Amino acid sequence: MGGSTVRRPRRLHLMPSSPLGGALSKQRKDKRRGEEEEEDLLLQEFSKLLRIFGPRAERQLPINQVTPEKALSRFNRLHSEYLPLLGHQLTILADLLEPSGYLREPDSKSKLILEFLPALSKNLCRIQLATYTICPELAQFGTYQNDDQYLKVFKSFRLHYLNRKLKSDLPHHINQVLSWSHQLIRKLHAKSDTHWGRLCLSGARKSLIDSISSSTKAIDLSISWLNGSELELVTHGWQPNMDSIGELLGDVLISINPTGPSPEKKRRPKSVRNPMVSPDIELARSLTPLIKLSRLFFQKLKRGEVNRKRPTSTCTEMSSQQLDQLARLPEQVGWDLKESIEIFRTAHWPSRAFPSTIIAKKLEQFKNRFASALLLFDLYLIPLIPDNTDEYSTQDYYRKWLATWFTQFNLAIQNFSKDMKSIEINRL
Repeated sequence: MGGSTVRRPRRLHLMPSSPLGGALSKQRKDKRRGEEEEEDLLLQEFSKLLRIFGPRAERQLPINQVTPEKALSRFNRLHSEYLPLLGHQLTILADLLEPSGYLREPDSKSKLILEFLPALSKNLCRIQLATYTICPELAQFGTYQNDDQYLKVFKSFRLHYLNRKLKSDLPHHINQVLSWSHQLIRKLHAKSDTHWGRLCLSGARKSLIDSISSSTKAIDLSISWLNGSELELVTHGWQPNMDSIGELLGDVLISINPTGPSPEKKRRPKSVRNPMVSPDIELARSLTPLIKLSRLFFQKLKRGEVNRKRPTSTCTEMSSQQLDQLARLPEQVGWDLKESIEIFRTAHWPSRAFPSTIIAKKLEQFKNRFASALLLFDLYLIPLIPDNTDEYSTQDYYRKWLATWFTQFNLAIQNFSKDMKSIEINRL
């Protein structure tokens, strides 16, 4: 006999019609149906949040009149409870929608998200209610008020900024968070393993994280304006204009001496292409101490001990117009200096009379801005600085510093006026 033939076991094929094959098929269908239902439910919940907290819905929120005590309570809870909680909730949402973790446990993650969303919705409602309580319609705040010095945290100067942040910026970013969460869930449940599918998933995740980051920044800024002192608020936006004054100083120094070393090595100003000539170069040189003193004033009050310690009180008896005057001081001073330099650039033209009257008026305006600001700082803001009574008085230190600074400032003004008169006489 030849070699015996080994019979292989027959492969068992489970046909859909067989009891076992039908059970497996039904199980897969039930699982897929369950995932689709969870996806639909999640998408519905995010869509509901988008309808409630969308940009159109937020303007239609009815707010009943409340007592001042109730308004203050909502104001305080907004920065101490509601907004910090929202920042924490956004972090939780980012973790729940982390793609790799979600795809490993889609059922448990979906349930956690569905349990989480009502708490998010409730907190957003509280924020919305508090916002519309403390920030009336924008039309009521067309200009800063000059008679609200006793309204404490409800002065229009503070509420203007909060109105924009809490009614426009933050809702926009939250809307983006909800929208990208909605899209990310759709892409997670699509389970596309193609290169394009992975790119779309990664893009949606990045957009969600970016939106959460923008929301967090808006939350932090809102909190700082809710619980910040007026000393902190008036200096909040100084830095860009302080930088502009520093750049202007660099431009002037280069214009006076184009061949010398530039303090601004990365940029060459337009003035270098048309360098100053005598006598305007003498005026620019005489103006340099005023530019330096202006920059020093803002640096001292912005970066010094004034803003390193928590103020003893949040509010002063300044009106919103006075607060706005201090807040815009660096911008106005910068424009005064730039306009003065532009006048110098035309002063040497033979066809023009020397603009001494224009320069004198500009100089007087420039001086009055600082004189008024110094008075407000001395009367209202310096008293907010915590005093170090053990060694020395911080408040006395700043008063003496401001007095010394103003003496040097007046001396620089006098020197500039003398130089201007001398140049005018020499032109006759």
